[in-house]
Amino acid sequence: MSRSSLDRRRFLRALGGAAASLPCFKMLERSAVGATEYPLRLLTLFTPHGTWLPYWRPQGTETDFSLVYEHSMLAALEPFKKKLLVVDGLDHRIAYESGGTGHGAGSVVPFTGAPQIANTDDSMGPSIEQFLADKLGGDTTLRSLRLGVGWSKSLSFTTAGKRLPSENRPWESFRLVFGDGGQAMPGNAAADAALRNQLGVVNALKAELDDLRLFPRLATEERTKLDEHMTALSDMERRLNGLANGKGCAAPTPLSAVDNPDAPDFVPAVSRAQNDVLTQAFACDITRFAALSYHGQGSEAPMPYAGVNMNTHLDVAHQVGDGKEEANLNLVKIHQWYAGEVAYLLKSLDSIREGDGTLLDHTMIVWSNELGDPAVHAHFNVPHVVAGGTNGRFRMGRYVRYNPVGGYDCGAIQPPVAGCSPGNRFAHLDAHNALLVAVLQAFGQDMQTFNAPAYAGALPGILA
Repeated sequence: MSRSSLDRRRFLRALGGAAASLPCFKMLERSAVGATEYPLRLLTLFTPHGTWLPYWRPQGTETDFSLVYEHSMLAALEPFKKKLLVVDGLDHRIAYESGGTGHGAGSVVPFTGAPQIANTDDSMGPSIEQFLADKLGGDTTLRSLRLGVGWSKSLSFTTAGKRLPSENRPWESFRLVFGDGGQAMPGNAAADAALRNQLGVVNALKAELDDLRLFPRLATEERTKLDEHMTALSDMERRLNGLANGKGCAAPTPLSAVDNPDAPDFVPAVSRAQNDVLTQAFACDITRFAALSYHGQGSEAPMPYAGVNMNTHLDVAHQVGDGKEEANLNLVKIHQWYAGEVAYLLKSLDSIREGDGTLLDHTMIVWSNELGDPAVHAHFNVPHVVAGGTNGRFRMGRYVRYNPVGGYDCGAIQPPVAGCSPGNRFAHLDAHNALLVAVLQAFGQDMQTFNAPAYAGALPGILA
């Protein structure tokens, strides 16, 4: 075969069977057809209790905003502001128009945008991370990963709308991802020997490509393709060296089993352990789609580690409002703790190098809630934060606001807003489905709706 025809088939045949065992082989294979970027990962993140918007909203303008001010819920995320998209003013319109509200709908709609099936715990459609895992998750060991902290259930749903379980025990999460004792990870003799063999394969392939690049009759396009392959091999070599040196992909220290991981005494350690497992599952490319849920919708568990020693549902969330500063500040403490855990995760992801960036640069985290105003179980103005570099798919480092008039039921009040009337009670709302559609489009899905055909289009101004 002529060396002037280095197409994908010949390139992969030249690599031989040894290269197919390399952990980054899929990345190398993509480079053979001109796609050399690292894969985009998705994490859906759920925390309960609604919010109190005056202390959740950033201060400032779209691109010049601050998360640091008195009683700010999101202050812990200030160091990552350039990799945040704070989205204000989206509504769970589907909850109202399908007749499902409160905590029940709030445990279904955040990542599905689909109605809750009446009198069940199920949804009328899949969650976004399960939809994408079905489409794109076949190249990894785990199609998806679902983890929980505290008394929690997942917000992940299958194509048939069935709620999937989450693993709330971090020692079992570790076993699921890394095997008993992490035997597949660096530090194990067999794993280390395999790594040395893989590095040898990479070095041999680089030498072969160097020889091919010296061939005098290579056209410019073919020489460019060889350079792309060599870049991919160099990236792979760095990743494998990171494995061998204990950097990047490495099994975290497993948390010892306890009788009740949901007990308040253990929740902080459980949260950090679950985040460590999640980080390394992404770093080792064991999965690219994950969901993490904290507590459960309507959780009543006290949170002494956040400074709240009372029923967080009845004595805090249901009491917030104008002039109720004690309850408002207790809700601030709850969300500050959640934001601190998110900041820990972002820092962990950002500490792992990938190519010219970090693992955080190649991750998208969509953080949502069950409610807006928890005192009245409102699905108006539900808080949303997108975090990570998103592989450049979203325009990050911004605070964007939609539906500036605010949320309300036009059957009860009729301000002078187009489309707002007793006969059209929720048509003025900005359905959060548009954010879900934007996420799917960022992952290459040619879609205009998701689980709700009446709401078409991606959220404007989000995609890069």
